[in-house]
Amino acid sequence: MIKRRPLLAMLLAFALIFTLMPTPVSAASTVTVGTAQEFHDAFNAATDGTVIKLSADITYDPSANGSIVVTKDITLDFNGKKITFTGTPFDIDKYGTLTLVNASFHCNNSLVDYNEGALNIRSTVNDGVYVDSYIVYQNEKNGAITISNSNIVDCEYITEYNYGGIDLNSVSISGYNGVYYNYGKCTMTNVNAEVDDSLVAYNYKDSVFNDVELKSESYAFPVEDQYDDYYLTYGIPTCIINGGTFEGEEFNCCMYGYCEINGGARFVSDEEFEMYSEDCPTNVVINDADITVNGSNVFYVGSDAACLSIYGGTFLAASSSGYDVIDVGYEEDTVILAGGTFTATGSGEVCDDEYSYSNFIVPEGYMTIPDDWWHTSTLTIIPPLYRYGGQNRYETAIKAADALKAELGLEKFDAVILACGTNYADALAGSYLASVKNAPILLVDNNSTSIALVQAYIKANLNPGGTVYMLGGPVVVPETAVAGLTGYTIKRLMGSDRYATNVAILKEAGLAGGDILVCSGIGFADSLSASATGKPILLVGASIMDSQKDFIQSLSGKVFYIIGGPGAVNPDIESYFSNLGTAVRIGGANRFETSTLIARYFFTSPDRAVLAYAMNFPDGLSGGPLAYAMGGPLVLASNGHSAVAADYMNDANIRVGSVLGGPTLISDDEVRTIFKLASSIKVIEK
Repeated sequence: MIKRRPLLAMLLAFALIFTLMPTPVSAASTVTVGTAQEFHDAFNAATDGTVIKLSADITYDPSANGSIVVTKDITLDFNGKKITFTGTPFDIDKYGTLTLVNASFHCNNSLVDYNEGALNIRSTVNDGVYVDSYIVYQNEKNGAITISNSNIVDCEYITEYNYGGIDLNSVSISGYNGVYYNYGKCTMTNVNAEVDDSLVAYNYKDSVFNDVELKSESYAFPVEDQYDDYYLTYGIPTCIINGGTFEGEEFNCCMYGYCEINGGARFVSDEEFEMYSEDCPTNVVINDADITVNGSNVFYVGSDAACLSIYGGTFLAASSSGYDVIDVGYEEDTVILAGGTFTATGSGEVCDDEYSYSNFIVPEGYMTIPDDWWHTSTLTIIPPLYRYGGQNRYETAIKAADALKAELGLEKFDAVILACGTNYADALAGSYLASVKNAPILLVDNNSTSIALVQAYIKANLNPGGTVYMLGGPVVVPETAVAGLTGYTIKRLMGSDRYATNVAILKEAGLAGGDILVCSGIGFADSLSASATGKPILLVGASIMDSQKDFIQSLSGKVFYIIGGPGAVNPDIESYFSNLGTAVRIGGANRFETSTLIARYFFTSPDRAVLAYAMNFPDGLSGGPLAYAMGGPLVLASNGHSAVAADYMNDANIRVGSVLGGPTLISDDEVRTIFKLASSIKVIEK
């Protein structure tokens, strides 16, 4: 008798094993084509993931070979070859994605008629791609256009109706328009465009321009007209401009919604920046821009209840006629002037007063504003609050260096100082050398990213033959930090420890005598505040080192300021310096009080101050040279610990300043509290 149960169990077990085994996935197929017919057949037979690769140049005629509807995820690799399209070859349906790589083609019409899926052009080769009409005639609601690392030549439009969204990155464009009728988000980054008319004509949705270079025969502004499309059908459109250069005959940016300009974006035009959109709210915020208008006013504020807010930049009405910088067309309009330099040549003025200068608001706390400022031909308003903060301590130091360069009025530095970004001693000891050499302190460590950052900055901002000072030994500032830098003098200043390195730095700075600030070498807070004085800092530990004694005794006319309380610099050290000359202790109950006592003692009538985070050192290390160049103190604060700093600012009547680092350490609200400014005052990120 056959026993069936064991056999049945075995069969079930095998079935279960095969059921649980993963289904094999076939690799994406690659099809090589060399004729128009093969090209057409390959698209018809393609499955998701198919790569179609050219083996020869071909000419494709859609009327003869058939138009192609892309329904799958297909990549077309031009493989160094070229296609000539004698008509519009493609439609992309909602399930389709067409990706063109190494593209080289000439299309005498549009490349894509309707796109409901996605078109990606990842790169072009040879001279780029030539499209006589549109890349995409109509980018539908679910469509997406992405173009990167490409050269688009003689293209009438990238797309005429953009509903789905377009993203251009590292793209060169020449043609009549870029985007015509934008109903979906439009983002352009590192785009170089030469157009006859507009980069974006008729904007109904959000648009973002990052580092765009535009030359237009018509409109200098990247958005020609920005409308609400009949009362918010597509929402309130926004236009964000970050950096870039824009040149054209006129602005003509009839503007509805919100526009923001950042990063020192530069505009040159012959006609004015028009804020004009009938009966529609308009809000234009300029944080930093350089605008020159050669034949008219710079701004015409002509919308009912429009608001123009300017926080920084330069604005020039460069005409021999009587054009003003700002012309207001309605009594209901508002112009907030909160920073910038405004100049009108000829017989023009900064602001017209057709209705009343009450249209213009200059917030309290701003500097250098004459009583009749609206009747002047030039006006400089220094905004009260700047934030210099990067993604990390190294980027923050770079931003502080740029601010120092601007403050000193330099195109480039003659010297740059490199200091360790993970410790404080050498950087703070180097603050005196920085003040002597008018040099920034850049932070670096063994991380390749920080090295690349400082090397790029040195190459762009250090004069040929200039000096790169490396503070400390190769463990803290590696040799790789200067590897490959040519045409500069490289000088390492180091000793056996931080105290000997400190002496080497002071010798290099040429210190022969005078005031010396004695600070703790095992804590950063007091020397951080002292670094803004521009005076030499001597770091000390529990006792004076022999190498320090020899150096100190070689100096003449010494006055020693003992910074911090006895817990920071002990009384024995104070006695030692008292026996050598005059010794004065400046110290409070904590780092916050000591910081403001330093400010009160060494800065008699400052009009600006720099804030640095009190509880850690990285963001403040580069702030001393900047504060010294500004003529103001470096004051320590942190979120929830601003009362002492606020009392000092109030007593010194300081309403203008800067903050180092991001808002998580010292928030915008905390900064405004310290400087006693209204909540409407903006902290401008540089």
